[in-house]
Formats: sequence, structure tokens, C-alpha cells
Amino acid sequence: MHCIQYVAVRAEDKDSALAKVRDYLETAMGPEDTYASWYDWFVTGGGRWSSDPDSYQDTSVDVAALGEPKFDEYVEKAKAYKESEYKEIIEYAKKQVVDLNAMLDEIQTKAVGLEPLFEFSMRLYPLSQLYKMTGGDWGHFSYFYDVENEATHTEYMVKSYQSGNSDWFIVPVDFHF
Repeated sequence: MHCIQYVAVRAEDKDSALAKVRDYLETAMGPEDTYASWYDWFVTGGGRWSSDPDSYQDTSVDVAALGEPKFDEYVEKAKAYKESEYKEIIEYAKKQVVDLNAMLDEIQTKAVGLEPLFEFSMRLYPLSQLYKMTGGDWGHFSYFYDVENEATHTEYMVKSYQSGNSDWFIVPVDFHF
């Protein structure tokens, strides 16, 4: 599956922003065949979301600098996507976890030894996703990532540019996971 993420970074220009994000993501991914991240490959510059006709090559065409309309547009898109993700996972959780107390009692009854309880894992999945989302974990559901502060929210970036740091860029990244 693919998802778009808007990745914030401080850099000198759009090309160096793209390179810095790519280097960060490659390092976070880990060595080949031992992927240490939630994604297994990516395209910096937007991939399938890029306006460049050769969208599966890294490109700075859609990178946005602080002060450009696209910068704010990307932040707003990320917020809207994340709000939608919250609504979707909450609705799914309401369907899957109708009576949490009863489910917990059933788990307690069946939890014997070291055996996994696969019958509950899919029903509890939406709660694990909500846990990750509300805890600020970075994953396909984040839509925004600040590599400077390793945060899935804009608070630190905003404080930084409000205090005079105008070297912020947002790089759209197409992630495969």
C-alpha cells in the first residue's frame, strides 16, 4: 500500500531539503532486507502524488518552502488526512470492540500459558492503532513528520519558525508499506 507524508525539514534550499529527507529516511529504514521502519521503500518528492511527469524519480518540483502557499496547503492536507484517519479507525473500533469489558473477561478466561490469542488480535487492532496515533507514533497514519524534532505534529516546527527560523521546507514523500 502507499501513503503520502508531508515531511518537514530545515535546509538551505529545495534540493538540499529533498536530499536531507531522503538521507534521513534511508537511515531510518535500515540495511536492505532488515527494514527497521514501518515502510519498505519511498519516493522523495511525492511519487504518485507528484506533479512531475516522471513521478517515480526523486524530484524537488513539489517541495515547498516556508512562506509559499504550498507549504501551508501541505500542513492543512496532513491535518485533514489525519482527522479522517481518526474518524475511520474510531468507527472501526466501535464495530470491533462492542463490549470491551466482556472481551477482557473472555481474554482473561482463555489466556493460559504462552499461547497467543489470535482470535482477539483483529478485534483489538483498532485500539492498537488508536494507541499509536494518540501517542504520536510515526506510521502510515501520521501524514506529517518533522525530521528535525522527530515529531508527528507541527508544534515544534511552528515554534521554530515563529522564533525566526525561516529555513523550513516540506517535502512530500510517497511511502510504500
